[in-house]
Amino acid sequence: MNEIGDLRRTSFKPGVVLLPEVRAEFVEASTSDFTTVVEGWLHLPHMPRHVEKVSSAAAVAERHLFLVPVDEVLPARFFTSDFPAPNRSPEGFSGLDGIWVWSNYWHQYLAWRAGTWQWLDFPPKDDKQRLN
Repeated sequence: MNEIGDLRRTSFKPGVVLLPEVRAEFVEASTSDFTTVVEGWLHLPHMPRHVEKVSSAAAVAERHLFLVPVDEVLPARFFTSDFPAPNRSPEGFSGLDGIWVWSNYWHQYLAWRAGTWQWLDFPPKDDKQRLN
């Protein structure tokens, strides 16, 4: 239980029933621009450190950040991957060559490379090629 309250026995079920906490959100309550969502993640306590670490990596050809957002930071409107790829670059990620985002709700991943976002399919399971 997250808060202190009154527990009462009900006549239709014996004892006390504790239901799990759930999240409710209006889809229209959040921005429809996924780039704005990604930029908002920079306000989380650990994100600036990750961006700085990748941006300042010495002696590497490319600097990519891989993100798997937890449910709490992903607005409900993005619980499926049926939204269009964003059309602008995220601010606050200078020094990175790529951002790769995947949610456990999506069947593709979203990549920002060379200044553009695009949806990419997962490689086939039997494909021996590595992602470049």
